[in-house]
Amino acid sequence: MDLFHLRKPRRHADRARAAEGSAGSSRWSRATSPSAGSTWPKAGAIAAEVQGGNRGPELAAFAGGKPRVLTHLNDAFHAGVALGAKESVSFKSPDGTEVQAFVTKPPGFVAGRRYPTILHIHGGPVGQFGWGFDFKPQYFASKGYVVIEPNPRGSTGRGQDFVRGIYQTWGITDYDDLIAAVDYAVAAGYADPDRLAVTGYSYGGYMTNTVITRTGRFKAAATGAGTASSLANYGHDIYQKWYNWELGVPWENREKYDRLSPLLQAGKVTTPTIFLGGRDDWNVPILNAELFLPVAAHSAASTPSSSLYPGMHHGGWTPEFERDYLERVVAWFDKAPGASAHRPRSPPLRRGRCGGGDAGCGAEGQFFARRRSPRIRAPSIYRRLLARAS
Repeated sequence: MDLFHLRKPRRHADRARAAEGSAGSSRWSRATSPSAGSTWPKAGAIAAEVQGGNRGPELAAFAGGKPRVLTHLNDAFHAGVALGAKESVSFKSPDGTEVQAFVTKPPGFVAGRRYPTILHIHGGPVGQFGWGFDFKPQYFASKGYVVIEPNPRGSTGRGQDFVRGIYQTWGITDYDDLIAAVDYAVAAGYADPDRLAVTGYSYGGYMTNTVITRTGRFKAAATGAGTASSLANYGHDIYQKWYNWELGVPWENREKYDRLSPLLQAGKVTTPTIFLGGRDDWNVPILNAELFLPVAAHSAASTPSSSLYPGMHHGGWTPEFERDYLERVVAWFDKAPGASAHRPRSPPLRRGRCGGGDAGCGAEGQFFARRRSPRIRAPSIYRRLLARAS
């Protein structure tokens, strides 16, 4: 753990006070009990969750600025899987703005070889990809993909001016930053320009929708809970106060809403795209996929699909549906023209049983459990639309 990402342990205070100095304090759950040979920090000492870009989270105590790891919940996980290497890069956007991104390379990466590459876009937009361990890019990398995760303008971590860089310009300013990230990876020699895919969830889904209306360079796209029309969402999602503050009311500022709505450019889409989302999502309602899919279906060069997950909201999905989502996205990318051609075989992730107190189930290990993925099908109206379009 050469570089740490610190977080407040879930449901617990970050100042750990062991009851009367004894181990097994009630302040900590059974799952976070210290490992054999470890002891709790002294009363009043600071403890935190720590994780590295290529290392799953553990609890550690800090003294003199140095961490002492208390738990080893993910040791078995790391001993049984091959992970990609996560690194930070920076580059210039077309207007000269410096942009940072994380790149996760596949296990067994060979310098000088070009790999199919996924542009992964974060949500928010006021958020960021960080140094902490993230299962999703590691899963993509395990399938032989390079994963690029930019922090474009609108992201946190670079000051308020950087956040406000997309004020009233969603999908415009940050689009340039995202494409600059792809160009950087291609110029660096490891991203194959002929085998590119793009995906994101929430605002990342909105940006995926935007990307596929502005360029045809991506061979496949997977958009999760992505906005298609801000106008249609007004009064339907949870963001009326935000819309009013940034764009004004739509009946007085219709042009602003139209300019930021990829649905109105959907006829330009040529990228095969899968639309995914929770049926009960009222953060970014599934209405957006319902609007975008039929329009994309009428483009002869585009082959859309959809997967709607019953009972699921914007987050907090069941492990079975989370797993199905990831597997479905990778399967969609693998079907893209040339996406998996000559793709290097990466060391497979270990499959095993998950449950009880299995230490090997840490770091999202539940995705490796041998459970049958649920069958999620597009509603019959979409199947009829797709059949008619073909």
